[in-house]
This record gives sequence, structure tokens and C-alpha cells, in this order.
Amino acid sequence: MTHLIILSVLISFLVILPFIYKKSGKQWRRFYLSMAMREKRRKMYVLVMTVLILSVNFLQFRISGPNLWLTPGFLIGLLTLKFKWSDAVLRWLHKDRMLQCFALAFFFMVSMDTRLFTLAVDFAFIIDSSFFYPSQMIIEMAQREPEVTAGLDNEKLLALYY
Repeated sequence: MTHLIILSVLISFLVILPFIYKKSGKQWRRFYLSMAMREKRRKMYVLVMTVLILSVNFLQFRISGPNLWLTPGFLIGLLTLKFKWSDAVLRWLHKDRMLQCFALAFFFMVSMDTRLFTLAVDFAFIIDSSFFYPSQMIIEMAQREPEVTAGLDNEKLLALYY
């Protein structure tokens, strides 16, 4: 029973994340700047995403037992452990909004088959994580001119970040 509760809490993140998309404020400004300026913060962000993906897969494994249909979800979770790959995928998804729409359509197609539940949740976590990942433009700007990036007002910061 506790596995189902934890699994439902983890999946509820997928519903909550789009509501806080493009928020402005002091806490969010600090989050945006730290994600853009520090690779360690991006690594921590990817690590949290990976932990969420692997925990959903593990909980589903504990609920349903050994099942071959859980393998694609575990493989996606293990591939996200490699930061360079995760970073490249998240930047690629963030850069192209049409690709995000296709990924969401693929998510809905995969989620129709109950056996591929964990794969659908993995794709949803990756797509939601790509919404909050910094754009290539602000990462390069933060590396070249950190003082200018830190001095941006909220509107310009959000425009460059997204």
C-alpha cells in the first residue's frame, strides 16, 4: 500500500510542474541564475530527475514483480545517469518546442498501454525537466559574461532562460 502512495506522490509531480513554469520572483531568479551559471547545479538537477525516474521504476517493480515490460523504463533511468547524455537531451528538448510537442504526443501514445507505464512516466519526467533546463544561449552568456548575466532583470532573464 505504501508503494502505491509513494508512486502516486511521484506522479503528482508531473501535474504540478507545469503550473510553476516561467514563474518570477526572488527564489526563482536565484534558481535560474544558479542553473545557468553553475554546472554543478545542473548536475544536481539531472541527478534529482534520475532519482525520481529510478524510484518510479523501482516502486513499479516492487508492486508488479519481475516483468520484462519494466526493462525500457529502467534503461532510460540508467541512461540518465550519464550527465553528458542527459544534458544534451535536455538542451535539445528545451531548444525545440515542436520536438517537445512530439515528445508529449509520444508520451500519450505510450501511456495508453498499461504495460509501458514506467516508460511513459520516464518520458514525462524528462519532458517536464526540459521545461526548467536553461537554454544554450544563457549558459554561454553566463560563461562569457557572468556579471552581465547576474545583473539581468527578471523579464530579460526569463526571455533568455526560456
